[in-house]
Amino acid sequence: MRSIERLAALDKKLESTLETFDGSEKINWFGEKKNIHEHISAMIGHEQMHIGQIVAFCYATNTHIPDEITKAMSLDG
Repeated sequence: MRSIERLAALDKKLESTLETFDGSEKINWFGEKKNIHEHISAMIGHEQMHIGQIVAFCYATNTHIPDEITKAMSLDG
């Protein structure tokens, strides 16, 4: 399976899993209970930080920024 196909399959699995949540779920966050929405929000923020690191690396090394990121982040290639 190609990487993009694997990512699409994992996205579908994630969507199916998220649909089972009703919002009352609690996550143990380093000893503190957080609701599922706080957890997902933190994970999205964390992922965005990594995308920012990729963009900064590309700018610093004069490397082409992947088209998917350029489009999603409204960047100039």
